[in-house]
Amino acid sequence: MRLRHLCLKALEHYSLRVKTVSFLVIATNTMFRIITQDGQRFVLRIYSDEETTLQHNLIEMFWLDAWQPVPMDVFDGYSAIRPIDQGFSERRDRWRLPFYLAAVALEGPMHLRRFSEVLDRIA
Repeated sequence: MRLRHLCLKALEHYSLRVKTVSFLVIATNTMFRIITQDGQRFVLRIYSDEETTLQHNLIEMFWLDAWQPVPMDVFDGYSAIRPIDQGFSERRDRWRLPFYLAAVALEGPMHLRRFSEVLDRIA
């Protein structure tokens, strides 16, 4: 019950109109399924320093972000714990490049636009 309360408190920091919160699993991290009023689905993870580290969670978030951009307010939530440096936006674009290039190679030219947009931003 205390973890659900912590989940609800954490959700106050995001601009989501939450419809439901349901427990998913405890496996290294405690996870809750979040469904918003407009039907979007999210997973909120609560981690413990005893099981994993903030750096591990950030690496996983960066990996996910490369495929489906993570809203900036999620990164802002982490910056409350550990400030994100000024070079973050450029690095964020750079780590997406290999993923977009792979998508072009595997799925075709429909991904060239995203690849080109990132190149334009960092050029």
